[in-house]
Amino acid sequence: MMDRPDWWEDLLEAAPPDQRDALEADLAPPIIEGVMCAQQAWPELSLAPQAFALTLVELANHDAAFDELQIEDLYLAQACAAGDAAALEAFECLYGGDLGHSARSFAKGDRDLDDLRQQLREKLFAGPQARIGRYRGRGKLKSWLRVAVVRLLIDGERRRSGKREAPADDGELRPLPNLHNDPELAHMKRHYRDAFEAALAEALAALTPRQRNLLRQQLMHGLTVKQLAALYSVHRMTMTRWLADARTTLLKTVHASLQSDLGIAQGELDSVLRILSSQLDISVLRLLDEASLG
Repeated sequence: MMDRPDWWEDLLEAAPPDQRDALEADLAPPIIEGVMCAQQAWPELSLAPQAFALTLVELANHDAAFDELQIEDLYLAQACAAGDAAALEAFECLYGGDLGHSARSFAKGDRDLDDLRQQLREKLFAGPQARIGRYRGRGKLKSWLRVAVVRLLIDGERRRSGKREAPADDGELRPLPNLHNDPELAHMKRHYRDAFEAALAEALAALTPRQRNLLRQQLMHGLTVKQLAALYSVHRMTMTRWLADARTTLLKTVHASLQSDLGIAQGELDSVLRILSSQLDISVLRLLDEASLG
C-alpha cells in the first residue's frame, strides 16, 4: 500500500465529510502519485501539494480521462496561476518565444509589439482570473497556449476595432475562425502553402544536426524536456533553451525566405505566417518523417 504523506492527512481533515470516504477509498493512490510525479518533475516550484491535490481531486471527480492528464504541464500552470516566481521563470523560458511570435503577428510596430506582450502576460498571469488557471491538463500546455494566446489577441483586436465579442467559456476556448467561412484567409492558405512548405524544408535543412535531432526526438518520438535533458546530460533549463533556439531559428529562417521569395508587404506576410504557422508542429513532423524515410 502506498505510504500517505502528511499533507494527505491534512487534506482529508479539510475535506467535506461526504467526500472523505471517496478520497480515502478510491482517489488516494492516483492523487498522491500525481502530486509526487509533478514535484519530481518540477522540484524548484513551491506550489503547496494540498493545493495541487485539490485540483486533481476536482478533475478526478469530473473527468473520465483522469489518467490521461498532462500532470507535469498542469502543475506548472497551477504554480504560475499561484504566482510562483520559479514557475513564471520556467514558463517564460519554455514559452516566452511563442508568446512573442504570436504577438508579432498582430503588432503594428515595435511599440505595439511591446504593449501586446505585456497585455498577454497580464491576461495569462495577473489576478484571480488569470487565464493560465483555466488550463485543465487536457492535451499539452503548449497546444492549449497556442490557441489561448491567439484567441486573446483576436479578442483584443476586435475590442480595439469596436466589435463586440462574447466572453470565452471558462472550460474550453472557442475555436479559431473557420477558413472555409473566410474567403480571404482561405485564399492565403491555398496560395502560399507551397511556398511555406518549401521555406520550412529549407529552414529545417539549415538547422544544426543537434537542433534537427532535438525536434525529431520531441515531435516524432514524444520525448519530454526532462527526458531530453537526461539523454543529453544537461540541465532541464539548458534543454529548454536549446529547443527554444531551434524553433526561433526555424521561424526566423522561414520568415526571411518567404520575405525574399514572395516579395509581399510585411503585413500580408505576417498574416500568411500567422495562418500557416498554426500547424507548424504538424508540418515539421511530416518533413522530418519524410527525411527519415528517404
